[in-house]
Amino acid sequence: MAARYLPEDKVAAFVEYDRANLGEHFLIYMRPEHWVAADLGAF
Repeated sequence: MAARYLPEDKVAAFVEYDRANLGEHFLIYMRPEHWVAADLGAF
């Protein structure tokens, strides 16, 4: 994912930093059952 937001030459350093300093990650995928929306009109 990082390659989408970082220049290609920065990705490896970011991944190394992330693994060393930010700990374990996990993803949660959820499908919404209800949508809450409001029309706030023009600003």
